[in-house]
Amino acid sequence: MAQGRISGRLLKDDLARSTNLTFNTNTLVVDYTNGKIGIGTTTSGSSDKLVVNGNITATNINTTSKVVASEFVGDLKGSVFADDSVLLVDALSGQHFGDFVGDLKGSLVADDSTVIVDGVAGVIRSPTIVGDTTQQGHLTLRDNDKLKIGNGPDLEIYHDGSNSFIDDTGTGSIFIRSGTTFFQNAAGTKTAIQTNAGAQQSLFHNNVEKFLTTSTGVEVKGQIDGDLVGSVFGDDSTFLVDGVSNKINASALTGTFPGFTTSGDIVTDNNDVVIGSGRLNFADSGTVSFLDFTVTQFGQTNNTVISSVKSINLFLDSNGGDSGQAFRIYNNTNPDSSPTENTHIFKVAEDGAVSVSSTIDLNGTTLTGGSNNLTVQSITSDLKGSVVADDSTVLVDGVSGVIRGTVVTTQVDVDNIQIKDNEIISTNTNGDIKVSPNGTGNVNLDTSYLNNVRDPVQDQDAATKAFVASQIAASGGGTMSNLVEDTTPQLGGALDVNGQKIVSVSNGDIDIEPNGTGDVLLGNFKFDVDQTVGSGQDNFVLTYDNSTGKISLEATGVTAVTAQAFSGDNSTVAFTLSSSSTTAGTLVMLNGIVQIPTTAYAVSGTTLTMTEAPQAGDALDVRIL
Repeated sequence: MAQGRISGRLLKDDLARSTNLTFNTNTLVVDYTNGKIGIGTTTSGSSDKLVVNGNITATNINTTSKVVASEFVGDLKGSVFADDSVLLVDALSGQHFGDFVGDLKGSLVADDSTVIVDGVAGVIRSPTIVGDTTQQGHLTLRDNDKLKIGNGPDLEIYHDGSNSFIDDTGTGSIFIRSGTTFFQNAAGTKTAIQTNAGAQQSLFHNNVEKFLTTSTGVEVKGQIDGDLVGSVFGDDSTFLVDGVSNKINASALTGTFPGFTTSGDIVTDNNDVVIGSGRLNFADSGTVSFLDFTVTQFGQTNNTVISSVKSINLFLDSNGGDSGQAFRIYNNTNPDSSPTENTHIFKVAEDGAVSVSSTIDLNGTTLTGGSNNLTVQSITSDLKGSVVADDSTVLVDGVSGVIRGTVVTTQVDVDNIQIKDNEIISTNTNGDIKVSPNGTGNVNLDTSYLNNVRDPVQDQDAATKAFVASQIAASGGGTMSNLVEDTTPQLGGALDVNGQKIVSVSNGDIDIEPNGTGDVLLGNFKFDVDQTVGSGQDNFVLTYDNSTGKISLEATGVTAVTAQAFSGDNSTVAFTLSSSSTTAGTLVMLNGIVQIPTTAYAVSGTTLTMTEAPQAGDALDVRIL
């Protein structure tokens, strides 16, 4: 409804009347006859002098009688007594007695101004509560606030912001008494520990029982990882593991391996693995795959034999840089006596070099080394190393890979390359001939020319000058010495300006014109260059749309405010606006007081409708946004 002012004769008559006065049906009722006032209600049938239907906000309420309310909000000072004069709250001692029924809001202050209950901070500051107390709702303690129990106090329960604690600072113990006790996660979905009075106790992993006590000891459900301290006995009390002497009673064990079967590694702690007269047999690979240290062969006993149904491969940890790393064979040498390098009879170094301390017998041909010489009956295979003449002249340098002597021949064959009659020929079918300089070296023909080159077929093929000229001529360009000569140049890839600039001359423009609806792209930005630009776009601004990445011209979106004024005539409720609007887009003021949309007025199109007709002389100001 419209909000205005009370003026004139109406105000004068109402203030001077000696009869009952009612404003707007129960908003304010003055019962002149009975001396009563009602706010938000009538006083009819009530014995109270003032009846308020709603909240009362006041600094002080002074009365010689009682105040009846559903609740009090604010400070309450002094002691509190029941209807039968029983003391409920002693403001002097800070104690309260009896039960509280209903809500109590605000602070509670003693007669000496001591704050017992701080209604602003929500804190009870009373030092003592006498009698049993029943708490309805949660009891909330802040971080590092402690629930202290005992005279000491001996027991504290608190949370420090990160962790929760139960501290027993006394001399006694903590007793948790229950028939069955569960230690669970915060959600209560998984149990870690379960204790049962007079029965088994259980430990869980991921809600699965792994350890429990029994009447005879403990039971482990699953494997045991880690050290086992002590001796081990079988179910029949058989002594299996001697924890005092650190021995396994193998005679009491059965299985394919004397007394022991394992699916993992067998590890000893700085001790030997002792095998009697048996062997390490790998049954899955056949009976001839084994390791035996007692075999009699070639008239000798106690030979060591490694046998395999397939190959026997020995690997070195060839990680590089370990000069002493090699495969060596020694004769009549105790491995525990720290053998030296020069006592081996055979050695294969990490780089593959082979060293033999004696002769080598190649199917009856004996190779004898010594003094940097090799004596051999004949050579019918590849020769590696240097070749030296009888007069010590180096003919073939095996270190640098150079033939230093004179080669007299009409043809040289090296791998699949043949050199003959000033030609280098590939002898394998359709084989390539590659000239590969080392590193950044080039193939230098000096002042010579490379002739008889075939026309290129693939992108990497070389081309002659004649071929390149013919291709330019065929495209209509002839010989091109300057890019200006090409009137329709096209790039085959991205243009790299190599740190240079794209410039114009004679104050000329640089025009970037995409085809059709194409945009100008600058990194992550794109300019909408195909939109219409004319006088209709005056005062437009550049806007950026994050969803499309486009920069375009858009209207500013600024809307003018239209003002209209009307005068009330005590009957008209509908007024015609100069332009269409909505209730939310229209601001209405009556006599300078802003009216509430929807409640006081509504706008539909060009019609403003007031809930109540403005009085004659009332000023109605309208702003269309």
